[in-house]
Amino acid sequence: MKIAELLPSLYQEIEADLERLDREELLAQLPALKLERYTLNDDALYLYTRSGMSQVAENIDLSGIPGMLLIDLDEAGRVMGIEVLERKDVIAALQLLNITPMPK
Repeated sequence: MKIAELLPSLYQEIEADLERLDREELLAQLPALKLERYTLNDDALYLYTRSGMSQVAENIDLSGIPGMLLIDLDEAGRVMGIEVLERKDVIAALQLLNITPMPK
């Protein structure tokens, strides 16, 4: 399912911060991002958006968003996943949807 549909508030925050950072190439990818799976460790959440993980080539720090969010990109600039720290609201939203985290 698309992240925009599952986590609309987080999606809007990410969209606004990417606009602030003038990252048009990432904004173009955002609507199509799907949640493949996620892992959870205490208050650290990782949203996998691509199956078949490759090496992380770049991290985009979304410092304009509460908590800590990092977007991981592969060597081609494709979004691989989103690391979410200190956002109990996002964890709660996934739990309300009965989406179970996968083991790391």
